[in-house]
Amino acid sequence: MGYIVIVSTESPLRNTLPLDALEAALSASNLDTHVHFVLSGLGILQLVKQQTSTRLDNVNLYKKLKLLLMYEIDDIYITQLPEQFNQEMLSDEIEVSLLSENEYASLLSNAQSVLVF
Repeated sequence: MGYIVIVSTESPLRNTLPLDALEAALSASNLDTHVHFVLSGLGILQLVKQQTSTRLDNVNLYKKLKLLLMYEIDDIYITQLPEQFNQEMLSDEIEVSLLSENEYASLLSNAQSVLVF
């Protein structure tokens, strides 16, 4: 059986696309589809616990990411960290794996579907 990859590329403080990516992942898992969730580019900021926002729709996005585990989405990845970040800045409450460029390309090319938000 194939799998889908959902890639979240936006900062949680910028717009609602990170929430859309999360909801797509949760919905797909309800359909017994194997989901790989990737945080890429500014999307990696979703793992920084101390994010604050004046936008009500983004306030609890970090907490909502923990729902991935409840929906049995265990394949959570990040791509290359921006230079100003190191892995210690990210929360350790959500276990993520760092993908190399080749691993990321392979994950995307072997997926049944890829959704980018």
